[in-house]
Amino acid sequence: MPTNASTVIYTGLALPYIGVTPNQTLDVILGEINTAVNNLNPSPNFSGFNYGPYNGYTVTTTTGGVPSTIQEFVEGISKIVDIDQYNLDNFINVTYAGDVVVLGAAISALQTPALTYSVTAGGGSIVITSGMTRNQVLTATYTGVGSILNLLAAPGNTWGSLSISTPTNILNAFNALISYLGSLTTTVSGKQAAIGTFDNSGNCLATVGGGATDTIATTVGYITTYICTTLPTFDTGAITWGCIIPQSDLQDTIQALITSASAVHTNYITAAGTGLTTAAIGGCAGVSVAIDDTWDGLYKVMLSSGDTTADADFLDQKVESLDSSITMAITGNKLNMTVTTPVDNKVKVNASDTTAGYLEAKIPSMSGDWGISITSTPTPDNSQLQLIPNVTDPTSFITNLFSYISSDPDLLAQFCALKELCTGCLCDNISDLLVVLGMGSFDLSWVPSGTASYQIAKYRQRGFTEWITGVNFTPPNPLLTAATTTSVGSLDNNTVYQFQIDSVCSGDVANSNIYEAIRYNCQTLTAVVVAGVISVSQPSLVTIDTIEYQLFDSDDILVDNQTATGLNPQATFASQSADTYYVNWRYGTLINGVMLYSDYQLEVWCTLTGIIIS
Repeated sequence: MPTNASTVIYTGLALPYIGVTPNQTLDVILGEINTAVNNLNPSPNFSGFNYGPYNGYTVTTTTGGVPSTIQEFVEGISKIVDIDQYNLDNFINVTYAGDVVVLGAAISALQTPALTYSVTAGGGSIVITSGMTRNQVLTATYTGVGSILNLLAAPGNTWGSLSISTPTNILNAFNALISYLGSLTTTVSGKQAAIGTFDNSGNCLATVGGGATDTIATTVGYITTYICTTLPTFDTGAITWGCIIPQSDLQDTIQALITSASAVHTNYITAAGTGLTTAAIGGCAGVSVAIDDTWDGLYKVMLSSGDTTADADFLDQKVESLDSSITMAITGNKLNMTVTTPVDNKVKVNASDTTAGYLEAKIPSMSGDWGISITSTPTPDNSQLQLIPNVTDPTSFITNLFSYISSDPDLLAQFCALKELCTGCLCDNISDLLVVLGMGSFDLSWVPSGTASYQIAKYRQRGFTEWITGVNFTPPNPLLTAATTTSVGSLDNNTVYQFQIDSVCSGDVANSNIYEAIRYNCQTLTAVVVAGVISVSQPSLVTIDTIEYQLFDSDDILVDNQTATGLNPQATFASQSADTYYVNWRYGTLINGVMLYSDYQLEVWCTLTGIIIS
């Protein structure tokens, strides 16, 4: 904020020679200095001035020399004041403002440390992500520490089985185990002598030299000797294997024998009755089984599952002709069947039809409810019967056809896809379309119609005619029938965009209402001062309707509501006196029929400070 001499307070020593006392403002002090200078000798001794706490401060002329006149001294003092004023403004508007940003970032870093750490081991875990707040980090930490402390508790509850009191922590548990193991070592060492010898004088090892006080090694030797002398020698090469595949050891040999014996037992075949004959083939090929061609039942058959073996008979005795229309004769080993009275090319409608007739006579022409009749006509060579449909009542046919199509939604959709502007096939519009600003995106939401096959979201800049559907959408088009949201990213600021949702059916597309939205930000404002006249400008904004400017000095609003258009966003203010000024401005655009100002969205006017008129 600009500062003038009336806001600077002097807190140094009293200067009685020029009437200056502590806590006076700089403008009053300058007045006292002016009065004192008028009353001084034209050539005062400037080295005798008391600068209070700044004693020893050097005052120079505007060109850097030593002042020799009152005017040069006052100009030197004014130069120092101007420098101090500039340094103060720079501190307030630049250094202090930058420090506020740094301090804010430091506070944010304290609130959200941006730490990332994750470990899961030993039955416990600590998970810290960069988005956690300080409290969340501390919570995750003490939760993990709690898991560690739980793991440090003495494990298990069966210490009494070892004659150990249940320890309270892992350290005590290990010390107790070490003591217990030490006692086991002492106990085991006392048993070594007892298990060091074996009495083999009364068992089978006595036959190979075993005695009453044999050592472990000696006993193992006796066991080896006993096994080697009692087990027979097994040589697979000395075995005649025959049909069995040779094996390499005793166990595999026994297994091969058992497998072969099992196969013989399972597949054993014996001839039963007089219908089969059997003969051994030899050479491990098994036994052949055949039908005995001398069996008198070989050529007999049974009519069905209801027959018994006693009902079996020869084929000519199982076939009969009840109406004498079929005759049978045996020729050699064949049974010939001859139809004696056939009805050529005639049919019956069903089992209740008592009169056979030609196919043409069985298919009459008759009009039905659909207004269609069927005409039957034989081909010229009478080899085929052609059925030809004829529309006898077009009105009934069309009425019934449309009624049938309308009863099936899928069939209706296929029909409408073949006919443009088909009434009844239009989609319903979506409802409640809304656009809100997300993190770098425009977020759309709506209520789907429920009749669409799918939906298409689209956008365009205001004033453009072509819609965009293929880029910047998440999720991408096309959208499912039940979809209710989508987002559009990578769009420009300070630009009005129009959004729309299409419901797509097999017929025409239903367009929703158009919803407009804008994301404001403060553009770079450039200020030029010429002869006290301040002019400000910024880059053109195509879809912004108006820009309002305000001019301030250090205390008051000097100009309010200086307007400009988005195509020519410039403003010029009348000549001002020497001072430091700043300009506020906001954008205004008609959105969905309502004027939306940027300060409502941004919660503050845009500001340019530090415009100096000297």
